[in-house]
Amino acid sequence: MISLLFHFGSRRATPWAERGFTLVEVLLALGIVSFAFMALCGMLPVGLKTYRDAMDATCRANIVRVVTSELSQSPYTNIDATLMSSNRYFSDQGLEVASADDARFRVKYVNVLSGTSLFGATNSSLKPVTIEISAVQGGSSLSRVTVFIPNNGN
Repeated sequence: MISLLFHFGSRRATPWAERGFTLVEVLLALGIVSFAFMALCGMLPVGLKTYRDAMDATCRANIVRVVTSELSQSPYTNIDATLMSSNRYFSDQGLEVASADDARFRVKYVNVLSGTSLFGATNSSLKPVTIEISAVQGGSSLSRVTVFIPNNGN
């Protein structure tokens, strides 16, 4: 009888796999997880801004590609007249749209020179064209790009 009481009254050691976590361990784990989550949430705006900047740079590159391609295909002597048209508008994907209401970017030709001097030599077969790409709503200039249009015999 005494051995029976001694057996039920004592705390025997249980293996680690059979014990649960203590409250302190659970709270410590929750604190570490919440700290890591808050750090990730703090980095979210930076990542989104970087994504937006990368998308804008890609759209601007696409716009410059489209404009340069059109200018290269137009007659070399008519490039000045071609560029005197009004502003052109492009969507957020770099595609040309008809009106400013649907546009995100405005393209304006800043200046067109008749010839250029490259490396000290005057070259009349290249025509530099400066293109300004700005946001439609903010109006701030995002970038200015100077492209050289070659005289391809047109």
